[in-house]
Amino acid sequence: MAGSLFGGWLCDRIPRRVAYALAAILSALCSAGMMFAPLSQPVFAIGVSLYLTAQGVSYAAYSALSLELIGPGGRSATTRYTLYNAAVNIPLVYMTWIDGRGYKLWGARGLMATDCFSNVISVAIFVLLIRHTLFAKPVAQAASQTV
Repeated sequence: MAGSLFGGWLCDRIPRRVAYALAAILSALCSAGMMFAPLSQPVFAIGVSLYLTAQGVSYAAYSALSLELIGPGGRSATTRYTLYNAAVNIPLVYMTWIDGRGYKLWGARGLMATDCFSNVISVAIFVLLIRHTLFAKPVAQAASQTV
């Protein structure tokens, strides 16, 4: 809950795309911390609490980004929001499987390493997409420059 509240507060102050990427970085940091920390009950309790807080930030950033992408609404707004939520479930299921493979092959540290590196890779891809879309020339402007 604290992560969701903080994520909502954060999304009101910085661009939602940046908040979404920062949430993934925060999640990767939590995974990396747990990967290198001693395997003990207190570390697990603290690590999972921090990780779930990061997930709250991530869900808040995702919701804010989805609503921003939908825009002012219209009659199809709820359908688009539902489709976004459905599409997000695909990587969640896939990552559960990937994390499970990391655990099966390398144990608890492998699970955390798999999660950490998948977040880092996701952030890199997302930043490239943001860079490509935010700094791209509008289509009309690009067409007039090539003529």
